[in-house]
Amino acid sequence: MLPEAGFKAAWDSRLAAANMDMDMVMAEAKILFAEMTKLAEIGGREDWLVKFGQGFQSMSPAMRDLERLMLGHRLAHGNNPVLTWMADNLVVATDAAANIKPDKEHSIERIDGMVALIMCIGTAMRGGGQKQSIYGKRGVLTL
Repeated sequence: MLPEAGFKAAWDSRLAAANMDMDMVMAEAKILFAEMTKLAEIGGREDWLVKFGQGFQSMSPAMRDLERLMLGHRLAHGNNPVLTWMADNLVVATDAAANIKPDKEHSIERIDGMVALIMCIGTAMRGGGQKQSIYGKRGVLTL
């Protein structure tokens, strides 16, 4: 993967852990989440934030959908080398009812990007927490 393809660095998936400063990435993510929360509270836009648990009940349907997308070749991730590396690290936990979820404890390295992808798919499945579109209520206005 070349930097010209839009990535900041060329990653070899075997060396990605050594080259990434995950502490910096996680610190930035925490700041971003705090800012989103503050904006939602100030602007009265709580619908921006969607609760999504990391247990079997939330994760299993989303992981099954991710699996269907991948097997059907319908997931485009732009050959992102970091997400590919995280996908290689992913270990799945299964409960007695055959529900599945990512298993961070048994995964070899970082899987945060895959967990985020699974949560995004799960949120999209549930309608993303969005209320009915204004266009659904009144239609499109033209001038």
